[in-house]
This record gives sequence, C-alpha cells and structure tokens, in this order.
Amino acid sequence: MNKYNRYMHNLYVLLNNEAQKQVKTALRDVIQALADIPKEDKLNDDLVQSIIDNSRHLLSQQLQDNVADQLGKINTIAYKTATLEFGTSIGLHAGTYNIAQKATVNKLTRQNLFWIGKHFGKDVDDKLVPLLDKALAEGYTRAQAADSLKDLFKNMNRNQDYWKAFAENAMTRTRSIATVEAMELHGVAKAEIVAIMDDRTSPICQELHGRIIEVDKMITVKNQLLNLSTEGRSSDEVKSEIQSIVPFLKDADVQAMGALSSSELQDAFPSVGLPPYHWKCRTTIISWIEDFALEGDIDLDKPIDKNFAIKDLSEQEILNKLEGIRHDKYPNYSDKDWESDFAKHAMKDFGIDNRQAFIQKARDIYKNPEHIRCQIYKGQLQYTFYSQAQGGYVVADTNGVIRGCFAHPKSGSIDKCLNKTENQYYNIKGVQ
Repeated sequence: MNKYNRYMHNLYVLLNNEAQKQVKTALRDVIQALADIPKEDKLNDDLVQSIIDNSRHLLSQQLQDNVADQLGKINTIAYKTATLEFGTSIGLHAGTYNIAQKATVNKLTRQNLFWIGKHFGKDVDDKLVPLLDKALAEGYTRAQAADSLKDLFKNMNRNQDYWKAFAENAMTRTRSIATVEAMELHGVAKAEIVAIMDDRTSPICQELHGRIIEVDKMITVKNQLLNLSTEGRSSDEVKSEIQSIVPFLKDADVQAMGALSSSELQDAFPSVGLPPYHWKCRTTIISWIEDFALEGDIDLDKPIDKNFAIKDLSEQEILNKLEGIRHDKYPNYSDKDWESDFAKHAMKDFGIDNRQAFIQKARDIYKNPEHIRCQIYKGQLQYTFYSQAQGGYVVADTNGVIRGCFAHPKSGSIDKCLNKTENQYYNIKGVQ
C-alpha cells in the first residue's frame, strides 16, 4: 500500500465510521422521540418537524464537525507528500509548509466538508420527509412509524462504496493541486499526464497518458476551483459550477481527444490538467522538463498514408505512452482478439497448439523487439513490435494490451514486411 492509498484508506475509514455513527444516533433519537408519546397516539406536526430537524442536523452539521479536524490533517499530509515528491523529482528541497499552502488545504477541506454535509440531504428530503408526511396523512401510530423509520435508516447506512470513492477522489484532487502549486512556485512550464496502465485503466486515462500540457493553463483551472465559494449555496448550484470548471470526462470524449493537439486538448477539456478525470481515477501529473526527456527518435515528418498518419501527438508524447507500457512483465492479450488470433495463427503460423505457449510467444516478441513502429489505426495510436529472432510481430495499444500476434519465421521476412509497409508506419529508434 503506497502513501496515497494509505491516506485514502484512512479517510474512507473516518468517513464511513462517522457516517454510520450519525445514522445510528439519528435513528436512536427518532425511536426515543416516538417512545415519549403514548403507544396508540398518532404522530403530530410538531413531532414530525422535530424528527426532521434533528436528523438533518446530525447527518449534516454534526457529521461535518466530527470529521473536520481529522480530514484537515489527512489533506495536509497528502499535500505535503505531493510537494515533497515534486521537489525530489527535480532535485529541489521542498521547503517549509507556508501560509499560502495552508490556505489551499483549508479551502480543499472546506469543499470536502460541504459535500460530506450534503450527502445525506437527499435522503432526508427525498425519503425521510415524504415518509413522515405519509405517516401524518395516514395517521400512523408510534409502532407503525418506528417500523418504517428503522427500515429507512438501515438503508441510509449502506454508503461504504460512496465514501470509498469520495476518499479516493479527494486525495487525488489534493495531490494534483499540491503538484500544480509546486510547479507554479518553481516556474515549471510543462507537465506530463501519467496514468497507471493496467486492466483497470479507463479509456480516458489511456488516451491522456503521456500527454504534455501547459502549466499556465493548469494554474488557471486550479485557481478557479479553489476560489469557488460554497457558502449559503445549494449542492446543485455548487455541483453545476464545479462541473463547469473540472467536469468529469466521459468515454465518449476519447475519440475527440485523439484528434486534438495537447494545446487544443487543454482548451477543449480544461480539466485534463487537474485529475481526477472520473470516479476512482488514479492518474497523476508530473513535471516535464526537456533536459529529462525520454531518449528516442521518431520520424514524424515522414510522409505516410493519410489513414495511418499521426497529426496531433508530439514525439515526446508518443515516447511517453510507449514508456508507460514497455515495462509490463506480463502484458495481457485483448479479450476481443484472443480467440480468433489463437484459432487463426497459433498452430498454422507458429506451430503452437496450446494457449499458454501462444500468449508467451506474443509476450516474448513484445518484450524483445528488434524494431518498433507506430501508427494511427482506426483513430487510435498503436505500436508494433518486430522480432526476427522470435519469428513474428505483435501489435499493442497504448494500454499495453496485445491486439495481434503474427508470424514471419523465415530469415529476412521481417525486413521484407517492414519495407512492404513502410508507407503505413513511423519508425521509432533509440528506445531500449
């Protein structure tokens, strides 16, 4: 468990435990209030209003008060950790935690508390109030009301998944903002988007991984978010403003993103500079400094067939995406392509009659290529890895998922393949 996972876990435990405690307290108070009236008496307006007011207080203000101090501490340590990591990455001392940074953490904590306080509001307004209105209208007795309210509060306490996702997003946001402020302080001009590339990576993060973006634009979005006021506003109002500043991205946006340069991308989707991009997003941002750029050469000026041409990615972005997948020891084969490729190519082309041997052959080619090339295929960037020693080539997407494995076992056949398809690919040289 890395540091941020630990912070996320600690925040989740805090929120889940306190929320459960407040729901139980609210239910206990309701049962006590009902116990104070004669058993066969019906509910009255005053009792109903007192139940609503008390429940709203316990599940909003009291919950906020109970978590505020510990939430602030968790945000502080996450912010400091991100700042320290930034300093280490470029060889600088992080410096003292200053007043401006404390102000940022306070703003983030207040925004977190706003959403924590609003979480149960919908349950109170949409479930508790209608239930009590019905109890008044239909003349529920104390016993009838108690049974209905017990079921309601029991369901309200099933929020573990929400608090887990909330904790993950809160820590990702704190980490992103701390990193942007560290870049701002030290005059870093560009940043790189870094996704965790595995079978959980979303299409959005897969597309954005390796992109190099401008810190000035990230600072503008960061300031808009931190200056957002929640005081005296409804959750719908605040949610609407947040969505206008850092909207969650959708899988449907991926194709449009792929057709944009990174500068155009930031203008069209400003939130790319400030993860999270969606619930449970794990993507981060790091500083990109030209002196530390990845080694490698791609002949992007080479004219190729327009159907395979790369128009909107720089050489470094292509190398960044490649770097993100090259060190996976056990790349997976695409579920979509696996069965047909095994049936068509395993025995016929490679003389392989079992599935494990075929996927191992694909992995051997992928991990030990003599040539690497790239192209746009059906709107998406793909890499092709060639190995005469292994007798074939493998196609992989930017998530490191193998999309095809093809045999060319005869001596010189890989070179012939490269020459024959020269107008469809860009050659990548100097990559280890």
